[in-house]
Amino acid sequence: GLAQVFAKYNTTPYDKLVYDLMYIENYSILEDFIIMIQTIKILVTKSATEGKDVSGKDLDLSKFQR
Repeated sequence: GLAQVFAKYNTTPYDKLVYDLMYIENYSILEDFIIMIQTIKILVTKSATEGKDVSGKDLDLSKFQR
């Protein structure tokens, strides 16, 4: 969805709802294709997949990496 590819991890639920409503109002095959391309981009970009804590600071995930 739009919120997953264009918003940050710590985006508020209300803002995610706004993204979902924008998607519903502007639904198109082209929009779906753009979301799919953005999803692939996020999956291969390390910084895009790292989470943030509730204060907006980056989480320290180094202890979970091998």
